[in-house]
Amino acid sequence: MTQRFQRFTIGVLIGLTVVSSILLYSGCGKTRGPNIPANPTPTPTPTPDTPPTSTITSPTEGAIVPIGIQVAITGTASDPGGGSVVKVEVSVNGGATYGVAAGTSAWSLAWIPSEPGQVTIKSRAVDNAGILQDPPAEITVTVRAPITIRVPSDRPFIQAGIDFAIDGDTVLVAPGTYRENINFGGKAITVTSESGPQVTIIDGRNVNTVVILTSGEGRDSVLNGFTLQNGKAPFSSGFTGAGIKVQNSSPTITNNVIRNNLACDGGGIGIDFGSPFIQRNTITGNSNRDCSGGGGGGISIRGDSSVEILDNVISDNGMGSFGGGIYMFGAGSPIIKRNIIKGNNTEGSGGGIYMISISNALIVQNLITSNQASVGGGIFWLVPSGARGPRLVNNTIADNNATSIGSGIFADGFDARTELTNNIIVANPGQFGLFCGDFNDQNPPILRFNNVFSAGGLAYGGTCSNKTGTDGNISADPRFTNPTQGDYHLQQGSPSIDAGDNLVPNLPDTDIDGDPRILDGDGNGTAIIDMGVDEFLAPSLTSVFRMRTTLISSRSIRRMASFRLLDARESP
Repeated sequence: MTQRFQRFTIGVLIGLTVVSSILLYSGCGKTRGPNIPANPTPTPTPTPDTPPTSTITSPTEGAIVPIGIQVAITGTASDPGGGSVVKVEVSVNGGATYGVAAGTSAWSLAWIPSEPGQVTIKSRAVDNAGILQDPPAEITVTVRAPITIRVPSDRPFIQAGIDFAIDGDTVLVAPGTYRENINFGGKAITVTSESGPQVTIIDGRNVNTVVILTSGEGRDSVLNGFTLQNGKAPFSSGFTGAGIKVQNSSPTITNNVIRNNLACDGGGIGIDFGSPFIQRNTITGNSNRDCSGGGGGGISIRGDSSVEILDNVISDNGMGSFGGGIYMFGAGSPIIKRNIIKGNNTEGSGGGIYMISISNALIVQNLITSNQASVGGGIFWLVPSGARGPRLVNNTIADNNATSIGSGIFADGFDARTELTNNIIVANPGQFGLFCGDFNDQNPPILRFNNVFSAGGLAYGGTCSNKTGTDGNISADPRFTNPTQGDYHLQQGSPSIDAGDNLVPNLPDTDIDGDPRILDGDGNGTAIIDMGVDEFLAPSLTSVFRMRTTLISSRSIRRMASFRLLDARESP
């Protein structure tokens, strides 16, 4: 009996334990079991009455924004109630009034702050049932006027000044050598020197590009007045752009000396799908020999672009395979005006300028001299099918050397729509002035009112027939004043005086000196534009116009804007 009782007792206890466990874990008899909520809160199910929501993604809470400069307020919106957001309303005065943003799921509103101080920005979404987000999303920002950040007194380094700056600010840099590599980071700011490039140097230390502009910068992002040296384009940039790298951006680059930088493409400036404004810079002594097949010792342009390259000296760059001075590959529609492109060198094609793929460049009033290449000492182009090709107006292309063929220009491809008007092309003695290749197309470019001349050689070669005597084209010594010393002014009696076409599109209204065009240079009573970069001032006009006291050369050129271009031999 005792054993049976013990077995019975044990069985009862086991049963009670099982029942207790079931009750415990089911929530009965206890308010809370281990790790199991006694009364779990159910996830609310959205209903058609659930209001839509919006968030503000930019600017961020606590951000500082500039007065008088457009700020993009952006955000997202959704409707968890199953409907659709039909609009987002945004307030920049704490909710007093609202305006409708552009877009719905991703939205934006442009705002120009007009007063300094703190501003509360609110956003509210409205759905297709007319339900309004309440309360709205909101952030607070501070609006302030642009300031000048001085380096090194306010910030020790240029990059530190950039990091502190907001759109509209100026980073003003005192004379000195700054061993750093700087990045604008997309900011619409001006980074400028106090005293010019001769005394304000940014040294890239051969570790990276000196200045990086790859974050969507526009023309309000300004780099002015520095010497940029010892940059080296890294693998991360595709070995492009050692002095300055521009990608998907369109900054302003003015009054700099860009020298002694090394890249595969764009030793001085490398541009990928960007349209910067490049003016009054000296780009000299840069190399694109850092790889096999590199292009653009001075400047490279790759990808669709409307870059403007104006009033620069581009000299003594190159040693790579293509485009000692300027290299263009599928470059879109660049504008190249009033530059001196001198003494550049390439082992392959295009000592001064190289163009391939769709590069419909407008090339106006440039002095292109003493460059060297195997093919196309001055200029080389290969125009693809369907492209227009470049247009050349009033350039002087002289004394360039082609070790193989084409001293002045080597023209090839489908270039029947390419136009050359009012140019002077003078070959090295015994070389071709203009040589047309036979790749894919036998039709030469359109030639009107040009002086193509070669002493001891042929003016035209290849598939280009001799155009002398047709469409205003001539072939005669242009009588430069002193070309061996870099003086390419026209002397009185030059056959290129009053020999151009006044009606050509893109005609410059001043010459490379800043003298007015169009003048009656030969005194016959009719004003006709001269060929080339110089508009001859007849002696009878010297009392009316200022005396010309400078040379058209890379040693010294005076512009009406008091701009002096320095020869590479005099560059700092």
